[in-house]
Amino acid sequence: MEIPKEYNAKEVELKWQKYWEKNKIYKFDIKNKKPIYSIDTPPPYASAGHLHVGHGLHYTQFEIIARIRRQLGYNVYFAPGFDDNGLPTEKYVEEKLGINKSKTNRAEFRKLCLKESQKVEKDYANRVFRKLGHSYDWDLLYTTISPEAQKVTQTVFLKLVKKRDCYRKEEPTIWCPHHETALAQAEVEDLQRTTNLNYIDFDIADSNERVVIATTRPEFLPACVGILYSIIGSRL
Repeated sequence: MEIPKEYNAKEVELKWQKYWEKNKIYKFDIKNKKPIYSIDTPPPYASAGHLHVGHGLHYTQFEIIARIRRQLGYNVYFAPGFDDNGLPTEKYVEEKLGINKSKTNRAEFRKLCLKESQKVEKDYANRVFRKLGHSYDWDLLYTTISPEAQKVTQTVFLKLVKKRDCYRKEEPTIWCPHHETALAQAEVEDLQRTTNLNYIDFDIADSNERVVIATTRPEFLPACVGILYSIIGSRL
C-alpha cells in the first residue's frame, strides 16, 4: 500500500470516527467481568450557539482518564450528557428568539427550550466531542431534562425529605429583576466600584476600650449580632 506523502487529517479522522461508531469500539458492556470504572462528567450547558477552546480542553481531561483506565483493564462507563434544564437554557432561548418567557405560554416556551437545546446538543456532539475523538459510549447519552433524569431526581429528593435532610425556609436570595428569577452565586460576576469606607466604633463590654470596624456596607449594622477580632502586635 502506498503511503500518502501528506497526512490528510480531515479524511483520516473522519474515517476512524465512523469506524469507531459503527463497530462500537467504546461501548460499555454490562456483562463484561472486568472491574467497572465509571466517569461522571459534568454535562455542559446546552445554552450557547458558540463553542470555544475551553470546551475541548475541559472534557479532554476526562477523555485521558477514560483511555488510561481502559488500558489498565477496566470496563469503562463513559456516558456523554447535556444539561438542558434551568436558567441557562431559558435565557439562551429568550435572547436567541427575542421573547419573554413571562409573556409566553408556558407549554409553548417549554417546547421552544427543548427544540433549541436539541440543536445545541447535536452541534456540540458533532463539532466538538466526535471531532476530538472522545471515546464516549453514545448509546448512553442522557439529558438532565429527560423523563428518566426527572424521575431519578424526584426519587432522590423524596428520599432526602423522608430522612429530614430537606426543609423549607424563607431566606434572602439573589434576584434578577430582568429575568425574574433567583440566581446562583456562581452565575453572578463581581463588580469593582468606587465607594465609601465607613468606620464604626464598638464599645467593649466592661471596658473603656473601643473596637473600630471599617465597612463599605454600614446598612448591615442592625443585623450585626457579634464581632470577632484579634489583637496583634505587642499586645498579644
